[in-house]
Amino acid sequence: MSTVCGCPHGFAGKRPQRPHYCSYIQVQHLLATFPPFLATTDDRLLYSFYASSVLWLRLLRADLRAIDHAARDLPALRCVALASKHLRRGLAVGNVLAMQARLINTCLVNRRASLSFRLEAHGLAIPLLHEASMALRAVRAGLHADRRYSAAESETLTGILALLEDCYQDYLRHTRRLSQRITAPGGDQGLHPMHALIDHRTLMHAADITLQRHHPQALNESRSTHDELCFITAHQAFELWFPSVLACVDDAMADMLREAPDIAAAEAGVRRVAAFYQLFGDMIRIPQTMSAADYLAFRSQLEGGSGLESVGFRMLEITIGQRDPILLRNLEKMHLLTDELSARLSRPSLSDAYLHLLLRAGLLRDPTDLEQAASSIAALLRPTGAPNPHAALIALGESLIELEQELDSWRHHHLSMVDRMIGYRKSLGVAGNDPLPLKAGTSPASNGKLDGRPYLLRTFAYQRIFSYLWEARSLVREEDMRPWLGMPASASAPGDVPASSCEGPGLPVTHGGTVPAIPEASHVAAK
Repeated sequence: MSTVCGCPHGFAGKRPQRPHYCSYIQVQHLLATFPPFLATTDDRLLYSFYASSVLWLRLLRADLRAIDHAARDLPALRCVALASKHLRRGLAVGNVLAMQARLINTCLVNRRASLSFRLEAHGLAIPLLHEASMALRAVRAGLHADRRYSAAESETLTGILALLEDCYQDYLRHTRRLSQRITAPGGDQGLHPMHALIDHRTLMHAADITLQRHHPQALNESRSTHDELCFITAHQAFELWFPSVLACVDDAMADMLREAPDIAAAEAGVRRVAAFYQLFGDMIRIPQTMSAADYLAFRSQLEGGSGLESVGFRMLEITIGQRDPILLRNLEKMHLLTDELSARLSRPSLSDAYLHLLLRAGLLRDPTDLEQAASSIAALLRPTGAPNPHAALIALGESLIELEQELDSWRHHHLSMVDRMIGYRKSLGVAGNDPLPLKAGTSPASNGKLDGRPYLLRTFAYQRIFSYLWEARSLVREEDMRPWLGMPASASAPGDVPASSCEGPGLPVTHGGTVPAIPEASHVAAK
């Protein structure tokens, strides 16, 4: 089996034996597990949910079984420490399982889903579900029976286990609800058995290639720790979600760019993408259940590869609208700008689609004039419920702000994880090919090409994707909002700053009690 396995990066062909992200995480093998009959975005979301659930359930089962092994084989002090670690990780995994089950129900049950197939009701149970449930019961029984724990330790561990069980039951409840939506009686046309959607053997083979090559010790489930499995599973779960979330972005853009735009559908689609980024933020917390020492114990086995090389994440970022020149130069310099990413850069982004809507509504003359876009949007902002003929456009803009907030939050979680796990150590990926070693007596920040944390910090300096939406907040005047609330524009509320003290150049204040006019196409054209 090829090490590269169809990796699209330019450096793969130059150094085919060098491990990198695609070969380490087995991205291409994971993507190959998507069944060919998945025809719609909802089809893909359903697969991503079930496939990632299988990987999370395996990790949960392994951690719960490790508690049982530790109780039998290790001294009390080590047993307590490991039980606490594995239960806290189990709680983080349980929270992600419950959150993605709620999210997939929102996508497929609480709205009119577009599924091209149904599953047979018989044999719908997710693989590993029974084993994880049995492991939970065994841990609860063990905590009650093991007398080596002090009263305080037992109370703490039992409390964490109770929270984990709540998350797990929430996951099961939403999964059962989902199964009622996607199944049909046997014998109906167009049905697929569960194993046609999730080929458990193929998925596990793709997931285990990395463990077999780099961490064979991790395949032993009788071990007292499963940190390698945790690290690999977290990255693989991301890669299973990225293509489906990208399809959600594409759908939202299509709703905006169609001949008769469906703005309400686009807003719902954008908010769905934002919810997935919130899920990603919770997913990235799971590797943080390792200590820095836990991670360093196997980091040398990683050999190469960095999340910077994830084509799936970059594709999402570019499709949403990130075009910062620094990012693009870095991608090209590190040979990460694949043909697929280059093709995406030449197509409209989600941000472009929104600007196109403003143009069609006569609120913008030039879609590249972001200052004018900010001014036009600022003139449309109204208190909730106030009359506004462009309320749908503003609601869509709010959903885009929410999406970028979640993306920023994900970046903060990622940086926090890197700080916690490796500090200022260099990346193992292509960006860290030519690092300078730390010298005695020098601070990491002044020592040259350390690219892990410093690189991530630089990503916070990227241009905002929806900069014009953020800038519009700065252009809105408080006194312009008062008439909508039945207050005179000149009235001063407690703590208000006089208008004259904060008026800047080019930002005129509307005086008097009249409601500011919403710009029409003719007003924009006359400027």
